[in-house]
Amino acid sequence: MSGKGLGLVEKHLARFAKDAGNDAMIQRLRDALSNGHKIFGPDANFYLHEAHEATLMNCGLIYEVAHPAALGKYGVKEFDLYAPEVIQRFPSAFSTGFKRYWGLE
Repeated sequence: MSGKGLGLVEKHLARFAKDAGNDAMIQRLRDALSNGHKIFGPDANFYLHEAHEATLMNCGLIYEVAHPAALGKYGVKEFDLYAPEVIQRFPSAFSTGFKRYWGLE
């Protein structure tokens, strides 16, 4: 992860309505970058997915096409994009599917 890449992700997400889950994931990425920590798991999934989705949308694809294409590129599910800690912190922002997937029910 780089500062440039994180900037791309932040600019991309600014296109959409404010979202507590996205904001929390961005903060996790900022913290990792500022502390020199490598990202993995949901943090890496979120970063890579959003960066690729941003690139696709910047090339003219609409969200409804770019989003599943970005999931497919990395072979992840929507559930893999958010850390369980974020889901627990903002339970009303996530469906029961996310909670069930991470065993948080």
